[in-house]
Amino acid sequence: MPHEDVRGLLVDGGKSGKHRSEDVISGGVLMTWNGSWLQDHAELQLLCESLRQTPDALSAAARDVPAVQSLLEEFWQQLRKEQNQFEWAQLSVCVEFSLNAEVKTRVHLHAFAEFSLRARVFPAGKATFQDCPCSHLSPSMGRKGPKGRDRAVREGHYYIQAPKLGHIDWRSTCPKFQVMMVNIDFVKRLWMSRKMSYDCAMAEGIKTRNNVPYFVQMLNKSRALEYSMDVEELTASAEKTWESKPFKDATSEEVAFLAQFCCRYTEANLVHSWAATVCANSCLASSLSLSRTWKTERAANFFGISNCLIVNCQSVVSPNLRPIMKGCYSAVIYDEADWMLMSVNRALFQSSPRGIQLSQSTCNEAAYTVVVWRIPMILTSNNFWAKCQDESARDWILANSYYRWIDEPTWIDEHAATVS
Repeated sequence: MPHEDVRGLLVDGGKSGKHRSEDVISGGVLMTWNGSWLQDHAELQLLCESLRQTPDALSAAARDVPAVQSLLEEFWQQLRKEQNQFEWAQLSVCVEFSLNAEVKTRVHLHAFAEFSLRARVFPAGKATFQDCPCSHLSPSMGRKGPKGRDRAVREGHYYIQAPKLGHIDWRSTCPKFQVMMVNIDFVKRLWMSRKMSYDCAMAEGIKTRNNVPYFVQMLNKSRALEYSMDVEELTASAEKTWESKPFKDATSEEVAFLAQFCCRYTEANLVHSWAATVCANSCLASSLSLSRTWKTERAANFFGISNCLIVNCQSVVSPNLRPIMKGCYSAVIYDEADWMLMSVNRALFQSSPRGIQLSQSTCNEAAYTVVVWRIPMILTSNNFWAKCQDESARDWILANSYYRWIDEPTWIDEHAATVS
């Protein structure tokens, strides 16, 4: 691998006199080669087609391809010769998929050379491998002092060895976790820059044995929040394209329930809702805020799916209403709820203008407060009264809700109407 001494990287070993202004003090350098290797490899093409949606699985499968191992081994042997020639202290190399390339099977090569303290200048010119010049050189820069240099160098080696998206395999004279200590910040930075998946970041973070509980908790919470946002975006997109049969006209019970919230139907997100249309000519109104039971899709249709917080309440007595604190929901639907949920949460379902505290415990670490004043709350269930032997609870629920038993489809069967 010949070098053309175009520019020097000054190694921070020992005292130095006057140096050129373009020299850079560094403990190592990251080198990158972008070539045409494996572009037309048939086995890799099949893997990329079948596993393109799962990058980690694709990398694992590509690792077993003989041509990949042959390329990596040749690269490793050549760089080892360079290590001996220039007295590099340590060396790490890897092969990775070029994720942004038009050809999905295209790979590129990385090498990180850690400078020896005895060396003075590393010739950072044009280095070639199989007639392909080194396309990029990035010096390893850290804080002043031995500790700063050591940390920067270790992060450079870890960048080569880390299971990033598209990373296939690596070789190193200082393997991670065995010879070289890995700071958990190295893993976190790759994950934050979206170069590492959640699962790989979790596994690598645990192996660092460095502040693991906090890191694992942070990843789990972040993944849950990110998934929640993705679901909301998917739901909003689906509502625009999802076609369904038209519902039958609202019943008198439904109109009576919806009329309680007439004051809200001038809001931008509800002005064109079915609920606003149903109540447009209704003079029914009440100061009460009561809950209702009917099937989920019909209930959501009144306000629009994107405006409804749908909470899965099967076998639940303490519903999770934290998402309502975002302020973007106009109604709450308790799906597959039963009489017990309503009975043990009477203060909640009475919709007081005062805050209601939920998820209470001895320490109240997870407790939170919501205000559900004038927010329609609807319960839908297939077995609402199952195992109910509490007559006082039954009387309270019937007195404080519009209860409707549905024993027929709530939509218009256009085909049946045409036939009749």
